[in-house]
Amino acid sequence: MQIGSHIRLSVTKTIQIKMNISPETPSNGSSRSLRSTAATDELTQLKKELLQAEVRHARARAAVSGAEADVKVLNARLRALTK
Repeated sequence: MQIGSHIRLSVTKTIQIKMNISPETPSNGSSRSLRSTAATDELTQLKKELLQAEVRHARARAAVSGAEADVKVLNARLRALTK
């Protein structure tokens, strides 16, 4: 398994866990809503955008890790050829 695919699976699992979290309910048993519908919709949208940004960040980190590994391998090959 490549590093990128491992990170992708990890991020996907994190997203699945976070998306199943529901807004907090009042602990005193009150039936009144803590947030208005508009605020809840905005919160849901912000959570979705944050998770998408986290996925983009994880993919970028995986790409950087892959590039770093490529540089190390190519440097080693270059040194071996120039000896």
